[in-house]
Amino acid sequence: DFTNVKDLNNAINFVADAINRTPFETIKLDNYDYTTKAFRRYFNYPVTLLDYDQLPTMQRYMLETARIVSVYRFQKPIRTYTNEQAQVSASKKAIKLEQSVGALIKGDATIANSVIF
Repeated sequence: DFTNVKDLNNAINFVADAINRTPFETIKLDNYDYTTKAFRRYFNYPVTLLDYDQLPTMQRYMLETARIVSVYRFQKPIRTYTNEQAQVSASKKAIKLEQSVGALIKGDATIANSVIF
């Protein structure tokens, strides 16, 4: 649980930096934003299709079958949301979004979402 979205963004950037095994600097972005009326999950990672297509077949297969699942719970009921792939709970206080990593990389899907209370 995070009470401050800034702490969540910092934690994600810290972990991304810690696990980065590439010669490139970690891209540090704000992934989340929260106000009293809305919660936003951003997804802006510059991976090109050319980079993806150059991966060995087994790595592409692993990315295609890997899933990202995010569940966000709120104290207020959700009125609306922008990602049509998301599912709202019966209580309207939680939202779930599941996508394949491969679809995210290819730009066929996104985990970006704006939740309005």
